[in-house]
Amino acid sequence: MSDNSTKWLCVGGVLSGEWRDQQKDAFDVDPDDLDTHSYEPMRLSNPATKQEQYFFVYTELKEEAYERAINFALYKNQ
Repeated sequence: MSDNSTKWLCVGGVLSGEWRDQQKDAFDVDPDDLDTHSYEPMRLSNPATKQEQYFFVYTELKEEAYERAINFALYKNQ
């Protein structure tokens, strides 16, 4: 796992499992593409550590899928 103080894990979408430098703003994977995947920072519970931390969450991901998507992103990152 990466140092979560400098990088946040992307959850859902095409970047799931990748670490990105922390920032407080939402971002698009490809700002020039109208059908791009967008991510926004969210503070959520990490199911592995049971602690809250920041993640970049795919904006079209439904709230009920957050925990499963975080688990998948963590698994992909091993």
